[in-house]
Amino acid sequence: MRKFLLALLFGAVILHILLHYIVQMSKSNWPNIPLKTHSEKSSPGVIQTPTQNRIEAKAIKSLAGASPSLRPNIPLKTHSEKSSPGVIQTPTQNRIEANTIKSLVGASPSLRVPTGDQKEVHINESCVNLNYKSLLQMPVINPFLCPEYLKQTTEENSRRMDLPYGIHNGERYLRMVFSKLKNCGLPFNINNSCKKCIVVGSGGVLRNKTLGSKIDSYDVVIRMNDAPVVGYEEDVGRKTTFRFCYPESVMSDPLHYDPNSTIVLLAFKPHDVKWLSELLLNKRASTFGFWRKPPLKMMYGSQQIRILNPVIFREIAHGLLNFPKLFPKNEKPKHPTTGLIGITFAFHICSEVHIAGFKYNLTSQNSSLHYYGSDTMTSMAKTEYHNITAEQMLLKDLVEKKTVINLTPH
Repeated sequence: MRKFLLALLFGAVILHILLHYIVQMSKSNWPNIPLKTHSEKSSPGVIQTPTQNRIEAKAIKSLAGASPSLRPNIPLKTHSEKSSPGVIQTPTQNRIEANTIKSLVGASPSLRVPTGDQKEVHINESCVNLNYKSLLQMPVINPFLCPEYLKQTTEENSRRMDLPYGIHNGERYLRMVFSKLKNCGLPFNINNSCKKCIVVGSGGVLRNKTLGSKIDSYDVVIRMNDAPVVGYEEDVGRKTTFRFCYPESVMSDPLHYDPNSTIVLLAFKPHDVKWLSELLLNKRASTFGFWRKPPLKMMYGSQQIRILNPVIFREIAHGLLNFPKLFPKNEKPKHPTTGLIGITFAFHICSEVHIAGFKYNLTSQNSSLHYYGSDTMTSMAKTEYHNITAEQMLLKDLVEKKTVINLTPH
């Protein structure tokens, strides 16, 4: 009996050692799977290491501690937190929230949190007024130059022409400009529906017209050069969607800065593009070659800047005003005014175009030139750069044919 008990005890010891050995061998071959709580189940096919768990925990903590504007609106409860009064949260809800935050942590940057980048809206061709399309006798184009300007201008026959009707003499500076300018579509604050637009000139005829509220009611408001709105709101409104200007007329006073407006640069000469490239690259801008000193700092962000497509210059000068492509040597070349450029631009993006402030009293040299300042028509008479008479005749024809509606006929 004694021998039997000893043999049984010895067998039990051997069995225990054998089982221990089997368990150890098995553990060495098992994957390092983190311990789940009794209320959690592992996702099928997902193996996670302790290092990954620690990284995720830190990422979730950083998201939970981020500012409200950046943190996803998903409450995360830890064992040390108490639920808000009256709110009962189940283990299932906690697991869903944790999984959602994990997916945000692992997502690509564009999916994690809003970046604030401006989205561009492209032109809705179904909204283009057929009268405008017939008037311009050209297909719908992007009214701005794009980073792919070489391909764009080749297709539009602008490569061999000089500024402002092409890019030939400004091409090397455009390369530098588009290393910083990435946007060439309509700005984000313009919806993709058909747009009713108003082009606001700077004429003295706007004085005491109290059109401010009406002007602000339009979908798109286009203004010219450095014509102010501050102090003149009752007559010209506050809203500015686009402001057309060249370097000498770009606003530089922060008082007039509008974060919702887009500056459209009219590049008449290579110096204009060179100036813009130097400002965008934070270089000291040269003021050589300008009739008036341009700003040495740009108060508008790069996302607010566009460059007008040279095709629009050609549409006006050669198509609408019938200017010759080459002027006689004894005559200074004529170019369209900023106002007429703005109207032609509007034909490309708007389904309806109204104008205001384009009436000039050409018979009285002492009448006000602008709705602001003290300049008179004498200043306009001295310029040889524009053909005001031809432009006034063109506008009269457009109004009579109801191509545009004029809010300030007298």
